Amino acid sequence: MFHQGTGLGLSDSHGLVARLGGQITVDTRINQGTTFTVSLPVPEISDIWTSIGLDS
Repeated sequence: MFHQGTGLGLSDSHGLVARLGGQITVDTRINQGTTFTVSLPVPEISDIWTSIGLDS
Protein backbone atom coordinates (compact mmCIF):
# COMPACT_ATOMS: atom_id res chain seq x y z
CA MET A 1 0.00 0.00 0.00
CA PHE A 2 1.32 3.44 -0.96
CA HIS A 3 0.67 6.49 1.21
CA GLN A 4 1.36 9.95 -0.11
CA GLY A 5 2.14 12.75 2.32
CA THR A 6 2.51 16.48 2.01
CA GLY A 7 6.30 16.49 2.24
CA LEU A 8 6.23 18.79 5.27
CA GLY A 9 7.70 16.13 7.56
CA LEU A 10 10.96 16.08 5.63
CA SER A 11 11.20 19.86 5.79
CA ASP A 12 10.68 19.83 9.57
CA SER A 13 13.16 16.99 9.95
CA HIS A 14 15.77 18.82 7.88
CA GLY A 15 15.38 21.95 10.01
CA LEU A 16 15.78 20.04 13.27
CA VAL A 17 18.74 17.99 12.05
CA ALA A 18 20.46 21.13 10.73
CA ARG A 19 20.00 22.91 14.09
CA LEU A 20 21.64 19.94 15.78
CA GLY A 21 24.64 20.16 13.45
CA GLY A 22 23.77 17.09 11.42
CA GLN A 23 22.74 16.27 7.90
CA ILE A 24 20.25 14.18 5.94
CA THR A 25 21.39 12.33 2.83
CA VAL A 26 19.11 10.70 0.27
CA ASP A 27 19.74 7.69 -1.96
CA THR A 28 17.06 6.87 -4.54
CA ARG A 29 17.11 3.75 -6.71
CA ILE A 30 14.59 3.28 -9.50
CA ASN A 31 12.13 0.46 -8.76
CA GLN A 32 13.78 -0.14 -5.36
CA GLY A 33 12.90 2.88 -3.23
CA THR A 34 14.53 5.70 -1.35
CA THR A 35 16.73 5.66 1.75
CA PHE A 36 17.06 8.72 3.99
CA THR A 37 20.08 8.69 6.31
CA VAL A 38 20.23 11.04 9.31
CA SER A 39 23.69 11.76 10.72
CA LEU A 40 24.12 13.65 14.01
CA PRO A 41 27.33 14.63 15.78
CA VAL A 42 28.08 12.95 19.11
CA PRO A 43 29.25 15.36 21.81
CA GLU A 44 32.26 14.66 24.00
CA ILE A 45 31.23 13.18 27.35
CA SER A 46 32.91 16.08 29.19
CA ASP A 47 30.65 18.52 27.31
CA ILE A 48 27.60 16.56 28.44
CA TRP A 49 28.68 16.68 32.10
CA THR A 50 29.31 20.43 31.79
CA SER A 51 25.93 21.07 30.18
CA ILE A 52 24.11 19.41 33.10
CA GLY A 53 26.29 21.01 35.76
CA LEU A 54 28.31 17.95 36.80
CA ASP A 55 31.74 19.16 35.71
CA SER A 56 34.43 19.24 38.34
